[in-house]
Amino acid sequence: MQLRYAGLTNRTARRRTGRPESSEIRRHWPARPGFRRLLRISRLIACAGALAIATPGLATQGLARSAPTASAQAFVEHIYDAYTGRHGSAGVPLDGSAEVRKLFDPPLATLILADRAKSARLDEPAALDGDPFVDAQDWALKNLRIRVAASGPAAATADVGFDNLDQKVHLRIDLVLLDGGWRITEIHYLDTNTTLSGILQYY
Repeated sequence: MQLRYAGLTNRTARRRTGRPESSEIRRHWPARPGFRRLLRISRLIACAGALAIATPGLATQGLARSAPTASAQAFVEHIYDAYTGRHGSAGVPLDGSAEVRKLFDPPLATLILADRAKSARLDEPAALDGDPFVDAQDWALKNLRIRVAASGPAAATADVGFDNLDQKVHLRIDLVLLDGGWRITEIHYLDTNTTLSGILQYY
């Protein structure tokens, strides 16, 4: 009798006990597609919620980067409006301290003003004897091109090109955003491989 019980199959055991095994219950449990569909939908909603939380932060960062760049572009364009005839072509006046400090950051503004003061004191030409924005004493600008790109959280670089009296000129202007707005930290004269601060410090 013990041997026969030992050789019983699961099916025979089910007939004797009248109860299916747990594995059999799982195998024959009726499918519930509606429940599974709801489960998939809930997971999709959870993923969408996480994305919605992250997306505003990314969008805000994008706006934070684009807004300063746009204002830097406007700052440089306003400078060159004084040379292209839209607001006259007399250029940007740099006669007084207020005008200089409105455009240049403190270190560069100090160099420009010191050069002017030395020139007046010694009664001799200043090191900066031309206009820093056109790298010349005379101008008639054409084909002006200005392209500004961010170079840091509060910094930008303006790539400027134009034709002046049939001569092509290429500049790079470094900008920094201070409490008072954008200021120029350096002007690179790419055609002659010189800089504004270098000219002011050399002489």
